[in-house]
Amino acid sequence: MPMKVVFDNRLKSIIRGCANGDKDAQAKLYTLYADMLFGVCLRYVRNQPDAEDVLQDTFMRVYRGINNYQGNGSFEGWLKITCVRTALRFLERKQKLRGNVQLSETAEVEDTKLPGALSN
Repeated sequence: MPMKVVFDNRLKSIIRGCANGDKDAQAKLYTLYADMLFGVCLRYVRNQPDAEDVLQDTFMRVYRGINNYQGNGSFEGWLKITCVRTALRFLERKQKLRGNVQLSETAEVEDTKLPGALSN
């Protein structure tokens, strides 16, 4: 049997296992794709700790949503799209948090009166 057919059958078995909540299948999927997806994460978030968080979130989304994979197109492509979307959500949340911090810092500065300042 050609190697591609063996891999395709093995991947289908892993996907079915993940869909059924099989922890061994999830570990196999992680082993097969974690390095590749970590590279995708790094391209978006640009630092290792955040990339590790995004990778973990990606796999959680994949495990929960693996039934959404219809078999149209490559599974690897579906994983990459899931990873990119997860990274973009992460960056949006991070940007919103930065905006909130900046706004609260500004509010604190505006509320602070200088010593010796005249009050209205």
